[in-house]
Parts: sequence; C-alpha cells; structure tokens
Amino acid sequence: MVYVDGSSTSTGSGAGIVVESPQGDKFQYAIKFLFPATNNEAEYEAFIMGIKLALSVGAKKLTIHSDSQLIVSQVNGNYEEKEDKMLEYLTQVNEFLSRLDSYDIKQIPRGENESADRLAKLASSLANIDNRKITFLTYSKEENDGSDVTIFCADNENHSWKDEIIDYLMRGNLPANQVEARKLRVRAARFTIIDGELYKRGFSLPYLKCLTPAKGKYVLREIHEGICGNHLAGRALAGKALCQGYFWPMMKQDAIELVKRPFPPATGQRKFLIVDVDYFTKWVEAEPLAKISERDVINFLWKNIVCRFGIPQTLVSDNGTQFSGAKIKYWCKGLSIKQFFTSVGNPQANGHRGHQPDHSTAPQNTPGQCQRKMGG
Repeated sequence: MVYVDGSSTSTGSGAGIVVESPQGDKFQYAIKFLFPATNNEAEYEAFIMGIKLALSVGAKKLTIHSDSQLIVSQVNGNYEEKEDKMLEYLTQVNEFLSRLDSYDIKQIPRGENESADRLAKLASSLANIDNRKITFLTYSKEENDGSDVTIFCADNENHSWKDEIIDYLMRGNLPANQVEARKLRVRAARFTIIDGELYKRGFSLPYLKCLTPAKGKYVLREIHEGICGNHLAGRALAGKALCQGYFWPMMKQDAIELVKRPFPPATGQRKFLIVDVDYFTKWVEAEPLAKISERDVINFLWKNIVCRFGIPQTLVSDNGTQFSGAKIKYWCKGLSIKQFFTSVGNPQANGHRGHQPDHSTAPQNTPGQCQRKMGG
C-alpha cells in the first residue's frame, strides 16, 4: 500500500509518501521539490513518485491512497483532463501503472492520510535547502528541567554522493552554479539508471551497481573477512569488489584503510601478530605479541614449531632485525636451520607463489603478516 500527498506553499513544494509492505514494514519519505509546482502538480508528482518507489522494491500489486479527489478521479477516468500539463502527468501515471500486475486507487479523507500529509508539509516548508544534508534533532525534555537532554539524530545514510547524479538523470535538475552544473553533466554521463538503481558504465566491465560508503564498507568487510574471505591487500581488495560488480568513489581508499586494521587489539597490549605457515601443508600457527623482538620470535618458534613439529629445515622471512639479528642467527645455526630472506622490493615473494629454494619444504615464517598491527 502507498499513501501519497503533495503540498505547495509560499516557501516551496514537496511530497509526502508512505510505503507499507504486506508484512507491515513502513517507509516514509519527505521529498522537497527544487522546482516550482502548483498544488495539483505537487499531488501528481507525489502520486508518480509513490508508484516508482513501490516498483523499486519489487511491488506487483498496489493499492494507492490519496486525499485529492481531482487526481484520483482523473486517474480512474471519472474526470476528463483537458489541461496539457495535467494530461502529461496523467500519461506518466498510466505508464507506471502499466508495469503493475494489478492496482487499486482510492480516495481517502485527509484525516486518514495524516502521515503522508505531515511529510508533504514538512518537505514544502523547508526553504533554500538545495542539495545540502539536513539532520533532524528531537529533544525529549525541556531545557530548563535541570536534567541531561537526549538528542536523537536522523540517519544521514540516505544522503550520499549518488543523490546529485540520480536527481539529474531522473529529473534533469542541475546546480545553480554553471561550473558545478557542467561538472555534474560530465560526471553523470558515466552513469545510468536501471530499475531505479544507479549503475556506473564501464568499457570492459559490466555495469557496476553504485553503493553508499556505508554499504560499500560492508561489502569490503564481507570480501575480506567473510566466510569465503581471503584477507587481500588494499588494492587487490578494491579490485575484487569491482569484479563483484560494485562501485563507489572512495572504494580504493576504504579498502586500504580496512586492511590496515583487520584485527582488534588483544589483552595485555598485544598489538602485533606473528604468523608461521608450513610450506607444504599450509598449516598456520599464529600468536599475538606485545612486541616483536628477536627473543619473542625465538620463543614463538621454539614453543609453536620445534616442540610440536620438530626442527624445520628452512626459515624464510624478511630482513627485519627480529628475523636477521645476531641472536636468531645463532639460534638457527645451533639447530641447523637454514635462513632465507625475501627481497625488500618484492616482499610478496615471501608467499607460496614466490620462488623458493628446492629444499624449502619445512615451516616458513611470513613476516609481512608478523609485523602487521592488530589495531590502532
């Protein structure tokens, strides 16, 4: 079910829309029009937007409620429309209604349409807001009652980088500033609207679904840490998200920031992680450490490797002092463990894909992960 209402005042015009699912979920919208509109035009705009919002969430059967006798009668065919502008609106309404399997349009008293009416009045009363974000605050107590005031902030996730592009592609709205308008036209040429969703065009890739930053970060976490996650580096993680069909402007920076802090700090100020991977079986041994000195590395290797699996033949690590210092060299020599070091300019060769000596079939250490911080 959809409840719609339009409002036109001296400060502007807007629409109020309430979409209710069969399960009782309600979604409320207060939409400010950045163009002049009469009251009947605002009613039609609200009517059309209500249908589009319902279609965007997959509605096939729809009941539309409006308190405008004129609009309902025209859409139902009881009134004939002769004015060109209203006739254009009516044509658009019929085009969107044709996408539904069935629909019912009802006129209801204003008192039964109170929620949509309040939202429409709210939207039309906001003057000179352009495309800025607005945070609505509510106070639960009076300022002078001597107690702390609780403030509830509206979620701004509904406002994102996509808004201006969608507004331009769907309604042709541009910023008043000519320079900004030109930039928006150039930028919007790389995007398209499909079933109400914004997609980015690509030369070699299929269309990429555009996400808000919050949803994008969720996708990154799922790829990086989810059940099928493989803990990629920043650039590779962003590339993986692209291959999965997603896009947002800051995806590379968000991916780099995410991989910098994949683990929470452990107790006892243990903010480092040392990881050892067996070259043949891929068995992993790991331990959080407060510091990564030579003594800590030796203790880790003795307790987790030598005492459990025996003396390894080869240890592969980077050139960090905790792996290449005199103490650990003396310790490895005493146990006849051969040491190899990865290239400073190519640390990824430390992994299994890099070239290793033929005899490196025993546990190796992956220092690129050893020195990774667990948290800020």
